[in-house]
Amino acid sequence: MSHVTQFCRTSQGISGWEFSGADVVHLSDFAFVKSAVIVHRSLKTESIFMRLKNLPARQKTAAGVRRQAAGFRPDSSTGFTLIELLVVIAIIAILAAMLLPALSRAKDKAKSIQCLSNTKQLGLAYLMYAQDFGKNFPFPNTIPQGDVWLGPLMANAANVDALRLCPIASTPTTRTDFGFNGSQYGRADQSWKYVSAVNAKVYYGSYTYNGWFYNGDFYSMPAAYNSFKFSSDTAVKNPSQTPTFADGLWTDCFPFDTSPPPKNLYEGLISGSDQGMCRVTVPRHGSTVGHAPLSLPSGSKLPGSVNIVYVDGHSSQVKLEDLWNQYWNAKWTPPSPRPAVP
Repeated sequence: MSHVTQFCRTSQGISGWEFSGADVVHLSDFAFVKSAVIVHRSLKTESIFMRLKNLPARQKTAAGVRRQAAGFRPDSSTGFTLIELLVVIAIIAILAAMLLPALSRAKDKAKSIQCLSNTKQLGLAYLMYAQDFGKNFPFPNTIPQGDVWLGPLMANAANVDALRLCPIASTPTTRTDFGFNGSQYGRADQSWKYVSAVNAKVYYGSYTYNGWFYNGDFYSMPAAYNSFKFSSDTAVKNPSQTPTFADGLWTDCFPFDTSPPPKNLYEGLISGSDQGMCRVTVPRHGSTVGHAPLSLPSGSKLPGSVNIVYVDGHSSQVKLEDLWNQYWNAKWTPPSPRPAVP
């Protein structure tokens, strides 16, 4: 048996196709075809012969074999090259870098909307309490059970327990720099902690009550403060601009139209004794809370905003720069310009 015949039979065993007559491969072509078969086997066995088998009879010549072998290319659909994979990974990384900030902003926006809903419902619960008892909350130190306003409000409306925390500031405070009897101020992204002086009950909250609505005399505060109180409903001249609750760092606040904002907007204190606007001047919404300025330069514009519910029952998100345009007490006159950062 000649080498050519043996090769042809070998080819027939591989591909199911045999040469005949004028189509027999000559010895001069043997080395080329053999090389093509070896190369082909290293890529994908039988592919070239299957292609040859399906050729018209007139192309099944040695020349046809050479043309088919020369035109053979590996099947690129079986996988990616390293460069292609690196390009895909780079594209994914770029898209992630573009989308993640947008997703983070969307998440913060959803939390702000939930917070706004909380203030709305908190304001309605407060109006129900005032109607049921015919008066506002008494000053904390004169409440019989020694609770902050959150205590009697929760006792009168069970759903308040689910409303007392802003989703952005739901983490309990970790501060130790200011407080009394275990109570502590909060931060822009942390809730305040209040411990009852009578029964040691602990409360956590993210919202600040406008202290000028307290009923009765103020404990340990100057008598002149009584003239700034909303002593009756008729004392509220601008119900749609008079806050009852707002995002804040402490249980209550007593703003004057001369109260300045703090330099430290993250922690909000000017001094331990300050009870004014610094308790609600926190950029909890509309900016990156965790990066609120710790030392705002004098003359700088205040970033961010807070959610506020008003006497008329509506809630709104208010920019920090506009806090002085709200009517916080009975003698309020919106200042222009607002008090400067000390």
